[in-house]
Amino acid sequence: MKLPTKLAILAAVPWAFCMVMAALAQTPVDSARKNLTAASVPAQRQAASLPASQPASQPASAPASKPDVHAARVVRGGGYFGVLLRSKEIAKMAVSKSNLDGIGKAFTIYASSNERFPKSLDELVNDGYLSEPMLHSPIDPNCKYVYLPGASPESAPSRIIVYEPVSYNGRVLVLQADMSVATIESEEELDRRVEAQK
Repeated sequence: MKLPTKLAILAAVPWAFCMVMAALAQTPVDSARKNLTAASVPAQRQAASLPASQPASQPASAPASKPDVHAARVVRGGGYFGVLLRSKEIAKMAVSKSNLDGIGKAFTIYASSNERFPKSLDELVNDGYLSEPMLHSPIDPNCKYVYLPGASPESAPSRIIVYEPVSYNGRVLVLQADMSVATIESEEELDRRVEAQK
C-alpha cells in the first residue's frame, strides 16, 4: 500500500470515531424532548397537513397522538433515578439473604454436632462455622444481625432466631427456626412477633 493511501486511512479513522461517538451521545432525554415537541404540535398545523379532498373543518380519521407520558417522566429526571435506587436496594437484599442463608447453614451444622443452637452468633465465628463479615448488614456495616436466644432445633418452624436490624423500605429480613429466610412486611409486625416469642 502506498504511503498517501495509508495517510488517508489514518486521517479518516478519528473522523469516523467522532461520528460514532456523536451518534451514541444522543441520550433518552433528547429523544423524550423530541417526542414531547412532536406531540404538542398545534391543531392548525395538523389541519394544514390534511389532503385537499378532506376539508380542514372535519376531524382527521386518525386520532391525534397523545403526549408520551414515559418521555415526560424522563425529562423530569425522576423515573430512572428511582429505578436506580430500587436496583441498589434489591442488590443489598440479595446479599443479606445470602448472609442469613449462610448463618442458617452454620446453625444446622453446629446443632448436628452439639444438639443445640449456639449461645451467640460470635460463638459460630469463634468455632469456625462462620466468617465475621457475614454478621454485618449490607445496608450498614456497623450493624450486626440480631440473634434471639432461646430457640432449639425442636422450635416451631416460623420462630425468628435472627433478624436484620435495618429495613428495606419498611421490610425486614429474618431467619426462622426451620432455617428459611423470610421477609416481614413491616417493623411493627417484627416487633409483634418478637414480643410473642418471649
